[in-house]
Amino acid sequence: MSYEFAYRHELDWLQFLGHARSISFIPYEEFAQQKFLDGLQEVCDRFCDENGKVCMVYRTSVYIAKASA
Repeated sequence: MSYEFAYRHELDWLQFLGHARSISFIPYEEFAQQKFLDGLQEVCDRFCDENGKVCMVYRTSVYIAKASA
């Protein structure tokens, strides 16, 4: 048995940036970090809606099983 849940998270630029910076795999080296952040700005510029928000869509799948004896 499985269930699926969808969630939409709308973020403005500063929220989007804060979310990205909170993730553990952001580059530490200054040049690489700037390149990463420039790429984020490009994503935001490309996908922002008329309110200046980027929508991140999540899907969570939950699988339920009985433990074997």
